[in-house]
Amino acid sequence: FFKTAPNMGERERLTVLALLAAFALHTMSNSLQGQSGDGTYGGLFFTPNLQGDTEVIAGLVEKRQTLLQEISNLQATVNELQRASLTTASAAALPAVPEVPPPAVPPPSGLGLVSEAPSAPAAAFLPVDVSPPSPPPPLPPPAAVPAAAASAAQLISRGDSWVFAGEPMPPNLADFPCALREFKKAQVTTSCELACRGDDSCARAKEVCSGYVECSHIVVNIARGEPLGGATVVLKKDSTKAIDNSRQLLHAAKWWGSNAMTTQTRPRIYIVASYGGCGSKMMAGWLSQLPGHVKQWVYHLHDRHPPDALRHMPKPPAPSMKSDFRTGRFPGGSKFKSDTPLVSDSDLDAYRVVYLYKDPVEAMVSRFGHGHCTHIQGDCGPSDAQFPKLDKYADMGQDRMRLNDHFNAFMRPSTLRNYPVVAINYHKLWDNLPAVMEAFGLPQEFVQKFPPRTETVRNDLTGKAEGNAAHTEKTRNGLKRMYSTILDDIRNNPAVRVV
Repeated sequence: FFKTAPNMGERERLTVLALLAAFALHTMSNSLQGQSGDGTYGGLFFTPNLQGDTEVIAGLVEKRQTLLQEISNLQATVNELQRASLTTASAAALPAVPEVPPPAVPPPSGLGLVSEAPSAPAAAFLPVDVSPPSPPPPLPPPAAVPAAAASAAQLISRGDSWVFAGEPMPPNLADFPCALREFKKAQVTTSCELACRGDDSCARAKEVCSGYVECSHIVVNIARGEPLGGATVVLKKDSTKAIDNSRQLLHAAKWWGSNAMTTQTRPRIYIVASYGGCGSKMMAGWLSQLPGHVKQWVYHLHDRHPPDALRHMPKPPAPSMKSDFRTGRFPGGSKFKSDTPLVSDSDLDAYRVVYLYKDPVEAMVSRFGHGHCTHIQGDCGPSDAQFPKLDKYADMGQDRMRLNDHFNAFMRPSTLRNYPVVAINYHKLWDNLPAVMEAFGLPQEFVQKFPPRTETVRNDLTGKAEGNAAHTEKTRNGLKRMYSTILDDIRNNPAVRVV
């Protein structure tokens, strides 16, 4: 072709090569979906026996996922530069990079044992200009701050995330519950209100906000520039930004649309697992009261050993349930079955295995002790008398509850599984309920029936009033250090991920 176009310049040659490459990728993508349109990879790499060469296809799928992740990383870079530019009034706005989900490609026949690698945000094959933007002009010098308010000015380091009395309230702000609210006894709350406790910089509000995935704004009840020692602040979330790309990632998951995870509404057996204190009993309780056309029965487990191959979970005794789903009891065993027949590939869609995880600091404050340690197969010792209290446990810095192992067993399996796990990030659950319903195979109208979120307040004040050192913020800080890896995953993971 190039010989027939001797006058073609280098730029034109590169353009033609790029178009040919794009056409090849397009053809490959279409081939990966199969000539018959049934997602069986029937149109690519036949052996003499007309069997799909699954090893070659698996390699191509892996390369495709790598390209998607690289493009997603470039997109994230551009968007981050765009957000950074918005902090300077004179900085030019960068164009937003659209997020378009790639074609959903289910696992090929014969690849049922491929485990899900950590999902990257899906992105389309779009040309992305990632050249660095021109540097914005320097910020103007800060205005003079009255001496009386010098310390208060130090906290205005996150731009508009601080909203003072008399200032316009950003749209779409909403409350979220937190356990550190200023109550003197343990009780349920739906918001997060804090006192600055005599600190004119109110550094505590900033520290607490940074520790919550949900927190985006700090609303103060006094005017900007005033000392904050006597102020009360309310932590808020931006409800629009809290909606993530879980549905997009769900549709891009290799399990989606396969025999193990169809979109069909049908009676299913739900297995809800967690390391405790994560809202899993609430989730199991809600699922258990759903009508029979979408649910057979529900198990609630704390098993740290999800099996490589799923076995039948027979009908358990009926749970005892009250209006508060968290108080229900689920007889039938707390572990996956190991002595029942294997679930056939054709019957896997009759199950949904759900793993619900939450900030382990809050989980431990809620559920801790020798008894619970034995439930989740930790390093518990012989008796409760020899097991440390939570404050001592936090000081020791040793994960005897084995929460890290529990989390990794579900989220980073070391062996292949023949079934998908729907992993639910508790802190992003309520803002992404449509994605949760879709992953569960439930109708979207059930979003309106899901119970509201609440938290039980446990902090320095309740710890002092009750003489319980386990509830103090010092204990929490020790637990944060111990479980920092899970906390990072919670911040980075979407609301719904198929593992």
